[in-house]
Amino acid sequence: MAHALWRAHGDRCVWGSDWPHPSQTHIPDAAALVAALAQIAPSETERQRLLVDNPQRLYRFA
Repeated sequence: MAHALWRAHGDRCVWGSDWPHPSQTHIPDAAALVAALAQIAPSETERQRLLVDNPQRLYRFA
């Protein structure tokens, strides 16, 4: 589902792992979440957009 969302609206997606999971009784495997990035945004350019460029634009860091 995340990959389909990325393909449809990649210019408006940002990555969020919800770390440190303060209100959860089950803590997700952080390594698995990070590994999922390769499936969601396969290229380095896509990961740059997802992890850096889109959040920068959304939160007006630049």
